[in-house]
Amino acid sequence: MSKRSKNDVAEELIAHHFRVEPGMVEIYRLDDPDDAQAPIRLLEVCLHAVPMGKIMGFGFAASAEVPYTTIVAEITPSELDQLRATGFPEGWDLSAARVTRRSAA
Repeated sequence: MSKRSKNDVAEELIAHHFRVEPGMVEIYRLDDPDDAQAPIRLLEVCLHAVPMGKIMGFGFAASAEVPYTTIVAEITPSELDQLRATGFPEGWDLSAARVTRRSAA
């Protein structure tokens, strides 16, 4: 288990993604920060994302740099608008998500 908290690692990861991706608009964190066993789950809204027509999460095993399992999905702003209109797939509902926008990153 990492000496860094899951919340600290998630915030570092979010900040890093904003630094390396200039087209990143906002990132939604969907996991329970108090559940160290649950993966860090991020839905990233990026101007440069390849439109997929659905949310496709990619899983990453824990590593020395990110010592928690992580699931990241990237969508375009127009896909986000479409999902808001039609509904999110199970597990990707943003109603309880914590959002970080580029201006706050």
